[in-house]
Formats: sequence, C-alpha cells, structure tokens
Amino acid sequence: MTEPFIFVDFDSFEISKNDFQDSYYDQVLDFIISLKNENWTLQVKSSGSTGTPKVFNFTKEQAITSAKISNSFFGINKNSTLLLPLSIEFIAAKMLLIRAFEAKCKIYIQKPNTNPIKDLLKKIDFISLSPYQVQNILEQNPEKFNLIKKCLIGGAALHPKWIEKLKELNSNCLFYESFGMTETLSHFAIKELLTDHLGFKKLSEYQIATNLEQQLIISHPIIVPNPLTTNDIVEIIDSEDFNFIGRKDFTVNSGGIKIQIEPLEKEMEKFINFPFFLSKKNNEKFGEILVFCFLKNENILDEQIFELFKSIPITKYQIPREVIRLETFKHTENGKIIRKLDQY
Repeated sequence: MTEPFIFVDFDSFEISKNDFQDSYYDQVLDFIISLKNENWTLQVKSSGSTGTPKVFNFTKEQAITSAKISNSFFGINKNSTLLLPLSIEFIAAKMLLIRAFEAKCKIYIQKPNTNPIKDLLKKIDFISLSPYQVQNILEQNPEKFNLIKKCLIGGAALHPKWIEKLKELNSNCLFYESFGMTETLSHFAIKELLTDHLGFKKLSEYQIATNLEQQLIISHPIIVPNPLTTNDIVEIIDSEDFNFIGRKDFTVNSGGIKIQIEPLEKEMEKFINFPFFLSKKNNEKFGEILVFCFLKNENILDEQIFELFKSIPITKYQIPREVIRLETFKHTENGKIIRKLDQY
C-alpha cells in the first residue's frame, strides 16, 4: 500500500507507521495502546441511524468473548493478516482491532476512504468494508478482491445490483453480510452473501426469539445477559437462522395497513433505475403515509413517477402517496441512509 497506514503485529505488540501526522491515526494508536492495560474497558457510540447516537460501555470480558466468537467463525488466528479501513469512532472498527488483539495476529489500519484497496499489493485474509466502499471498488478495480480471502460487509445492506456484480466477478474472495448493532458488540449473525440462502445464521451461544410483533430478541450469557428486544422485524426459520424483514422504525401504519419500508424498497429497486429511498410522514386522514424521496436533479416529472409505480407488482396500499425531491441524501457516518424527513 502506498497510502499512509499503521501496521500492528499483536503477537509482539510491535507498531509501525509511515512518517505522517493525522488525527485519525492518533486515535487508532491511543486505542491500540489502551489494550495493553489489563483492566481496559470498551466505550462506543451507536451510528445514529434512527436517532441521536448513544454511548455504550462494555467490559473486557464481553469484548474478548465477542472477538473469540467472530475469530472462530471466520478462521482468524495468529497467522492471519487483517485490513481495517473503517472509522475508529464506531463498533465495527474497534471490534476488528480487538479481534486482532485476541488472535495475536497482524493488522493494517488505513484511514477510511472510498476505495481502501486500490493500492493493495499483498494478500489479506480478512477485511471489513461498508457497502459504499464495495461499490467503489467494483467500479474502479474489482480485480483487487482476488487479494482478499474473506470480506465482511456491514453498516447497511448492499444493493442487489452490486451483489450481482460480485457474483459476476467469480472471485476467490468469500463475501459475508453482518447483522448486529452496537448493543450486541457488533455482529451476532452472518449471511453468506453470494449464495441462494437468504437468511442470517446466528453465531455461537447467542439465543434468538421474537415477541408478538415479530421483533427480534437477542441474548448471550456474557455479551447480552439481559435479553435485548431490537427494532428488527424478523421471521425465525429455526433455532439458528432467521430472515430479516425490516425495521419497526420503518413500518408505516397507513389507515391501519402496515407497510414494511425496506422489503418494499428492495422490490421497487428492481424497476427504478435512479437513486431513491422510502420514508413516511404524519397524515391527518391516514395517520401516516408512505413517501417516495429522490434527488431534484433527476430528469423525471412527478406524474411520470406515479405512472412508474403502476408498472411495479405491488399492492395499491404499497404505492407512495407523495413524492419529495431532495437536494441530497444524508447518511450517518457509517453509511446508512437517514430516512427521517425532519433531518432534511
């Protein structure tokens, strides 16, 4: 790699870096050095995709337990070399460093950018990427994925278009989608992205269940000792597997009809070839209505969009009642779309 980076060998705890000054790398170094403290604790903040970011504190035992579970699943061991190109502010980056620390393996840390492997020359056993980074790699130099054994994609779901692009690569790289949140110390379930199996498989010792509203409930004897009711609406397949349906936050109750935004959005993406997202607004008559949001610079009339809706195989209740043109789409720091219209 020609870009600035930090290289850590956690077996000997040797740290090397290019001769440069950068606040990101200072934060990373501070975090790495803190792991040498026998009584370290982990403090992280949530992404803020559904509201104001929250701060969570975890014990060393909880963090190491989570790291061991992930390392076992992905085969990360003392001989592995990892690459971290994510923001150190969030759980994904901190936990990847802790996994490297627990495995006593080697890890490169690169300041987050849109294409973190463009200058990669050596083979890497494992990398964590955001969907936006994956998209840029596929557009610019997809062959670089051949230097990576396993790639974990998290933060948000990868658009079906880019999943198809990954399939067309015929790469030796194995791609996975993560399912988790800050409260569960990063992922607790994994999906192999390029297989026909649509469900997520929970990792070792986690327990899954649902309540009457189909909200996923997570527990783990050490990491989540008190069962956590999430805002994720799921379908339990068996004790190990589940399908994700959508977020309770993103359920529109319009005149008593409940509409799940995320699966509807995925269906509409098959027929709409420009960027958009679905949201909701309060409405005096219906309580809430479904709203279609797209960019102002799209060369299409509102009337044409409503005509387009008629060509999509969805029910009349799933047709958005309003379209809104936005100057830009806002995202959280880890790449999730901000759907709440009061933030625009």
